[in-house]
Amino acid sequence: MSAKADEPLTQDETWKDGDFEVITSDNVKFCVPTHLLQTASGEKRIELDASAATITALLRITSKGFLSFDEPPSTRKYREIVDLVNFVRKYDCEAAGNFLRFAAQTAPDHTRDQAVVRLLILIYMDDKHLCAELFDKHSQRFGWLQGDASSVLRDSPYGLFAVIPFRYFWAMVAANVADPDDLPIEYLRKRKAGLSSPGSRFLHFMAIAEKRDDFGAGAI
Repeated sequence: MSAKADEPLTQDETWKDGDFEVITSDNVKFCVPTHLLQTASGEKRIELDASAATITALLRITSKGFLSFDEPPSTRKYREIVDLVNFVRKYDCEAAGNFLRFAAQTAPDHTRDQAVVRLLILIYMDDKHLCAELFDKHSQRFGWLQGDASSVLRDSPYGLFAVIPFRYFWAMVAANVADPDDLPIEYLRKRKAGLSSPGSRFLHFMAIAEKRDDFGAGAI
């Protein structure tokens, strides 16, 4: 949905001095220097099917090379991450896409949520191999997928699970990506097949999911 013509525009307080106007779907106007949008000529005003939060995050990347991972967990935060990645892919923002991939590969701190944000970026970049690397390097950050009584799963916003495509979610749970070793009985044969690491098990089940018609509704 584009900007609503019958509603007044709200000027963004940070971006108000540039020569290029960007109007968001929630009627916020950004005045941005042309060079940040890599647009040298043509129209100087565009209306986008994106929210002010998405454009703010994109401009923070293009102007400062910065993306915050530090906000508390919330449904809104996860949705904004997904919207940002979808925007970058839709408009083929190569530099921003490369930045997001790089940021997602940096080591998360001790908090579970920083790993989750990195995971969402890689899922919506549809890069299952980098997801596998994340599981191999930081499997301990994904204990919430096990869902036992002591798990922080109880404190996870519903919105987190709502934005994870089903094929990814199924593959993560089926592979038990939170276990850095292997399952003692069920995975004995898979260990011999080279599927002992969380990442290799995840890729194994992703390959199964991608062949299953009934997983289509959850595909990106």
